[in-house]
Amino acid sequence: MSSEPLTRQALIEQARRCDFFQGALRELARELPLEDADLNATIAEAVAARDERAFRSLFYAAIGTGRHVDGRHLAEGSALFGAPDQLLCAARSCSGDVAAALLAAVQGGRMGCEREALALVVAQLWSEDRQAALPPGFLATARSFARRTADNVFAQTNLAVLARLSKDKQLLCILDAHEMPATGRLVEATEQSFRNWFQGPPWKAVPEQRPPVMLSGYTVRRAVPRVWRNDPCPCGSGKKYKKCCFAKDQLRLLQSSAVAGLTLDEWRHQPELALTAERLSQMRSYEVVKLDPARVSPDLHEHLLDRLLIFKEHDAIVRFFETVGYHDSLEFYWDWAVETAGTDRETEIIRRLLALRPGLDPATLPLKVRLLLADTQGAALLDLVETEARRALQAEDSPDELASMAYSLLESRVPALGVLVARSLLPIVGPWEGEFLLDALLQARDKLELGSDEPFETIFQERFAGEPDEPRESEALAAVRLDLDAKTSEVQRLRAELKNIYREMEKRRQRAAVAPAEPRPAPADDASMADLRTKVSSLRGLLKERHTERNQLRRELQLARDQLAAIPPPAASPASPQDTDAPEREDDLLLAESDLGRQPVRIPEFSPKFAHATAGLPRFAVRAALVLVARLAAGETSAFAGVRRLRAWPDVYRQRVGSDYRLLFRLPEDRVDVVDLINRRDLERTLKCRP
Repeated sequence: MSSEPLTRQALIEQARRCDFFQGALRELARELPLEDADLNATIAEAVAARDERAFRSLFYAAIGTGRHVDGRHLAEGSALFGAPDQLLCAARSCSGDVAAALLAAVQGGRMGCEREALALVVAQLWSEDRQAALPPGFLATARSFARRTADNVFAQTNLAVLARLSKDKQLLCILDAHEMPATGRLVEATEQSFRNWFQGPPWKAVPEQRPPVMLSGYTVRRAVPRVWRNDPCPCGSGKKYKKCCFAKDQLRLLQSSAVAGLTLDEWRHQPELALTAERLSQMRSYEVVKLDPARVSPDLHEHLLDRLLIFKEHDAIVRFFETVGYHDSLEFYWDWAVETAGTDRETEIIRRLLALRPGLDPATLPLKVRLLLADTQGAALLDLVETEARRALQAEDSPDELASMAYSLLESRVPALGVLVARSLLPIVGPWEGEFLLDALLQARDKLELGSDEPFETIFQERFAGEPDEPRESEALAAVRLDLDAKTSEVQRLRAELKNIYREMEKRRQRAAVAPAEPRPAPADDASMADLRTKVSSLRGLLKERHTERNQLRRELQLARDQLAAIPPPAASPASPQDTDAPEREDDLLLAESDLGRQPVRIPEFSPKFAHATAGLPRFAVRAALVLVARLAAGETSAFAGVRRLRAWPDVYRQRVGSDYRLLFRLPEDRVDVVDLINRRDLERTLKCRP
């Protein structure tokens, strides 16, 4: 132990320069404060400064030598670890409520979805290890997180591990709906790997020896100019270079950066130099937040805002606009910033953003933001909701207005009211809008800890469910279905056109309101507005007509389905093997299921036979098949679950598309050859007729 203890700032500076391996951390541990309170205060200061190098070195130097480290540092510090295994090894050695701190880290949104899913797993492992209860809202957060990350297979794999550990039925159902079951070799191996890291010694994630210098992720520029060994030394000493500064420059060369003449440490203090869009896209939250907007190239402003918004760095976003200023080219990102701050209920952040646009009409803000800014005392809040509800009802011909109100309420301070409004819309909105609205409704239920048994989910699914026995559909019924699809598409197109005209009329009214008063309006403007009003009247009449036709077609389709359902199915004939629908018969045509393991990314190629087949199949089946092809091409592990080879055609794979259709494809190294899409009853006949 040194005779003179280092000041807190000097210790943080030394930790920042410390190399991350066991020998260097032991040296640093000798300089740590004797009192645990002083040690934790020093770590907290490194966390507050978002100094990832100092935090990581201080944290591991402390836990590696048995010091008491408070788990509260993980709430902000989890985002500062360099690799996922470092978080796994660190959490078990902390004191305090580690699970609550990790939950706060996930809710902060600064780690990226894959690491946040891992943090939830670590919290579950810690609770099991300490036999402690999970913090309130933990499983609700996990369920909501699972819904938001359905397209990230790595995050979903980590959540599948969490579902195995927690045995939470609702989380299991959500993952199963995303075709990510909490079983299988991948999930089991991932769980075992996490347990091994978590139960290992604190320094398991720390290299024993100094790791070799690896420069990657950028084009390396020399930190010192090229000088031949026998040339005079550039320092002016008069000596040969090899006998003067050569050795020192060789050490400096090992720290070369993307900027000529600067080492990595020097570049870290000037990260805006040689900044590119690609590098920005790879930066972690603690790196992006340190960038000075005034020194970042204007060409990269949108990329910078994109990263800040993804990580919910509200303070840094406001500093960006306060430094650079607001202009129309950044309107989309300003709107996104206000929207995100409204979701996270950052009232002060919203007020600072609004101060940058003093002339903005508050009525143009999202409803959830206006609800957040409204006076919570008295009737102001209720009056605002009533006004918006009346406005949405007046635009009842456009469900987009109603859906927008439902989204705002679901993410506002009155989410339970949002659930009721969203329920009222599910029976009338279209399938795509309904899917998004239902997902938002279920996320709100998760946050309210109401469970995921939403009764209106069944009602919505029954509206757009595919027919279970598609081959029995008559040509007349198929024609009605096609007419209905066409009318629905036309109604959506007319609504979009009408909405655009309303937006244009509103812009013109606003321009007229701020323009200086004139004795008489310009005739051209009068004629233009009159033309727009005429067009609105025509479109509203046409929209009402198409809406009526669509409703009539829906009634005809439902009546035809009811009549079809009343017809008993034909009796099966023992002599007709084609009519046999037993799953065992299909199994006879397939080889045993095998584990295909991790698959590479491939480019899909469609055969003419596939294109011909899709012309005669229902739209929902074709759509589902194309989505499956995209997942197979992306190498998504869950897309290959249940894939089997054909016994008579061993180089061709079969995958289910719903209950009634089968996708046939090959898997060369560089592509996915899509062979055909058929009804399951035609599988045997297709194999007999294969070329």
